[in-house]
Amino acid sequence: MVHSEILSKFKQILAAASSGLVLCGLMTVWGVSHKALASFKRPGDKLYLTPEECSWFANIPILMGIPGTLLGGILAERFGPRRLQLMMIPLLITTFMLMHTTSWKSVQELVSAKGLLITARVLQSTLASLPNPATCQYPCEIGDSRLRGFLTSLTDAWSSLGFLLCYFLGVFFHWSTLMILLPAVTLLPAFVGLLISPESPLWLARNGKMNKALHSLTALRSSHEVAANELKKIEGSLEGNAQNLSMSHSFQVMKKKKNFVPLILGAVVIFLKELTGNTYIMIFMVDIFKKAGVTIISQWASVIVSLTRVVCGIGGSLLLSRFPRKTLLIYGITLAGIANVTLCTYFFLRDQGEGIGDGSLLPSVALLVYMLGYAPGIGPSSWLLSTEILPSEVRAVGCAINVSTCALTAFALSYTFTYLQNEIETYIQYGVSSVGCLVFGIFVIFVLPETKGKTLQDIELLWKENSKFPWPLIQQSKENQNNSSSV
Repeated sequence: MVHSEILSKFKQILAAASSGLVLCGLMTVWGVSHKALASFKRPGDKLYLTPEECSWFANIPILMGIPGTLLGGILAERFGPRRLQLMMIPLLITTFMLMHTTSWKSVQELVSAKGLLITARVLQSTLASLPNPATCQYPCEIGDSRLRGFLTSLTDAWSSLGFLLCYFLGVFFHWSTLMILLPAVTLLPAFVGLLISPESPLWLARNGKMNKALHSLTALRSSHEVAANELKKIEGSLEGNAQNLSMSHSFQVMKKKKNFVPLILGAVVIFLKELTGNTYIMIFMVDIFKKAGVTIISQWASVIVSLTRVVCGIGGSLLLSRFPRKTLLIYGITLAGIANVTLCTYFFLRDQGEGIGDGSLLPSVALLVYMLGYAPGIGPSSWLLSTEILPSEVRAVGCAINVSTCALTAFALSYTFTYLQNEIETYIQYGVSSVGCLVFGIFVIFVLPETKGKTLQDIELLWKENSKFPWPLIQQSKENQNNSSSV
């Protein structure tokens, strides 16, 4: 029995880690820009890009991610989250190889290397956005109630690992070499791992494939009896209805109140997560270090920050197996709020000429506090909660909406504050994040349900049973009042 439980955990971890490596590979599409752009700024070079073209090259993955992830959510529900990832990996690797060939002199002599590079970049960004929602959905749907929190909450850690690989390998290798190395260490092993892993049993059940769902659950659980009991619960939550795979049906089921409310709540969680300052703290990290008088070699600064995020993110995911999701969220929001208030106060006093100048340790300490709050608290818990609260029939679309919300918010914040850097005072952006932390904390305490210890079917029942009240906490308070009155 012990052996079978260990084996079932291993299979779940293998499947989730394979999907995590896919996400890691997708993030390298974003992260590799910092290395590649340095080589594209040499006038006269076949791959020379103007400043405007460099900006476009760096931001196209974000822009394509907004519509691409929405389409990817629909495709994940059409083909299955595991199968969609398997379909996209070879195509995505091809775009990496295509970009690599633009550095060859023979190719540069035959075709417009610059045109080929831009075309490959557009294709790469598009293909990278499609499986993104599936990488959030798949670990959530294959994990049991004990492992689901840990496996799903690693989303932020896998993303950070993708950037870390780009920054670290970029210290030693040319960008064209990275186009071979990055997919080799992420997408290729992910493809092998997904090949030997089963499809999401929840997706199979949603689409009326109960025998295959049982087979998948049996492969992931400790015994056939455990799998059969879990399948019964899944069938009960689905009410025996098979899923319609058409695009129109996907949008129709979103309108149901039991689906619409958690969809909105999940998107709000991701929006507020970004509003805590994650986006522009990462963007202006080097500037903050410079203003603090900290001398770190520029090429290693990003490595250190990304490594910190990966380690703290994994630590936060491990803590989720012991502590409630909302507790870790509040912990992270509190530290992020303290960090933002500190940065806001520092830059306000500095701009007002209050004798605070370069060399102060305050910004560096604030960054450390923020990272210790965001990486183990806000990042893992936000992605986990926003995925867990989604009902089964809209989880694929919901994950797509969450990822799109993240991309849209990150782009809007980074573009707005980069564009307005010379028009507004620096402290204002950290003041906005301080308010964002306050709003996020109130939202978590009074609106979000706690999901620790509940199966996905138990969570889904929350929305079905609370038809009169949109949020479980309000419903729970109402029930407590009624019980007190009856007593």
